[in-house]
Amino acid sequence: MHLTVGGKIFSIAGVLLALMITAALLSTWLMGRVSADLDLVAEAFVPISGKVAEADVEVLEQELLLERMLRRFDRGEVDTAAIEDEIRRFEELQGHVDRDLNAAIQLAEQSMVMATEDEDIATLTAIQVGLRDIERQHQHFHDGALRVITLKREGRGEVADELLAVLANEEGDFDSAVSLFREDLATYTRDSVDEVDADEHRARNWNATVTGVAMVIGMFFAWLVTRSLVGPVHALVRGLRNVEAGNLEEIEVTSRDEIGQLTSSFNHMIDELRVKQQIKDTFGKYLDPRVVEGILGGAGAAKLTADEGEKHLVSVFFSDIVGFTELGERLTPAGLVRMINAYFELACEPIAEHHGILDKYIGDAVMAFWSPPFVADGDQARLACRATLDQVEQLRTFRQRLPELLGLRRDLPPVDIRIGLATGEALVGNIGSRALKSFTVMGDTVNLGSRLEGVNKVYGTRILMCERTQRMAADTVETREIDAITVAGSERPIQVYELLGHRGGLESGLDSVRDHYGAGLAAYRDQAWDDAQDAFKAADGAREGGDPPSRVFLRRVAMLRDDPPGDDWDGVWRLNAK
Repeated sequence: MHLTVGGKIFSIAGVLLALMITAALLSTWLMGRVSADLDLVAEAFVPISGKVAEADVEVLEQELLLERMLRRFDRGEVDTAAIEDEIRRFEELQGHVDRDLNAAIQLAEQSMVMATEDEDIATLTAIQVGLRDIERQHQHFHDGALRVITLKREGRGEVADELLAVLANEEGDFDSAVSLFREDLATYTRDSVDEVDADEHRARNWNATVTGVAMVIGMFFAWLVTRSLVGPVHALVRGLRNVEAGNLEEIEVTSRDEIGQLTSSFNHMIDELRVKQQIKDTFGKYLDPRVVEGILGGAGAAKLTADEGEKHLVSVFFSDIVGFTELGERLTPAGLVRMINAYFELACEPIAEHHGILDKYIGDAVMAFWSPPFVADGDQARLACRATLDQVEQLRTFRQRLPELLGLRRDLPPVDIRIGLATGEALVGNIGSRALKSFTVMGDTVNLGSRLEGVNKVYGTRILMCERTQRMAADTVETREIDAITVAGSERPIQVYELLGHRGGLESGLDSVRDHYGAGLAAYRDQAWDDAQDAFKAADGAREGGDPPSRVFLRRVAMLRDDPPGDDWDGVWRLNAK
């Protein structure tokens, strides 16, 4: 019997539909068992455990009250108002214990209705028996305690002491019985949870098996159907549909005619789409192991999964490749991807090594931050500065790898980076929609870090930081003050500093540059233009290749000498561009 194409397709659909119905029914049955087990845990074991725990605490308070009353009798306080109050409290606690144990028994009885397995019914029956035994033992303890108090008040101390000795043994037996019951109840709960996990695992396995079988059968029949329809046009149509679905697979070229040429053009388009998709995936990825661990239930999970953010002192890091747009125009897509992937790998290693959180890639830019609970409060700026300096060291390694990455031996593109660091209060938490969230930081501190990265272009520097970052990391790094500025979008003046190196690790001559530059900055703020010019010239001459910030100030001094700012000048340079 030969089936038409429509018949074959209908047969495939029928087989797959039957498999899906089977999987759905099986999943419904298994998930019903899971739901029943979860209901038993949530509505029986957990509430019963809570009631027994409350009763245990109240019994302990009764025991303490009994000991307190006995000490009063030992001191001769027989008919004091305090004893009367304590007896009343003892009776109140008795009522609370009875109430909690009765509530636990009722929960066990009610849960018998939802129990479907013989094992669960037996467990609930054992729980009821255990609760009633505890109730009887506690009533016996209560009656004995009141008898002891009565004997004490009647002056029959010897008889009371004999009864008390028996009561102490019974008290120990009662506490042991309660502890053993709670351990058994915890075991029942764990066993039920394990059974839920097992049922879920079985459901997943069945779903995976049926889905896999459906895929195999579907592919087999699809191959049978399409084998008789193979042709260049049909292959192109299938390829276009795969592209629409996001499946970027090439098509085999089977001819050299116009269809073959069209197929070759299609494959070329697929290559370009793959490169673009790879760049998009690479730049859009976000995966920090500590954030993932927190979301999945590791240390600090409550903070990471909560929708509300928290205010923390954070250090924010922004880095950007200088002239990335020009680089993109000079390189092929494949070369650009190889280069940016290698750069990100080297640039982000120091961030991870110094406990920073890689927040995101923004094109060629990297954003990271240091904040509790990932680092100790007070270490944010130090760790950020160390990671920054290590990243600059990695840049040297990256430049050495460029010939290998790009396949070039000459005319290599210049690669450099600019970095901005800012420290201050920021909102830390999950930001986003219900469908997609990102654990990130928000606030003026983040904006300032981004602005400082761009301010490097103004002064010809590589790493700029705000005053708070400099102050918190001053014991571990070498810096110099660059200027007092206002950044775009803010009227608040800030002191900005350049990060020069690790503490005690200045390059040769930089200490002299820093001293001359500092003297020039002080003269500049005093409007002593000649002294400022001399100091900035000295700073520029003390550094091999010149000092870009000093040259910026030399141009500024020349301008301000011709057009002085006035006596009310505050020395703050206002930057309006981002």
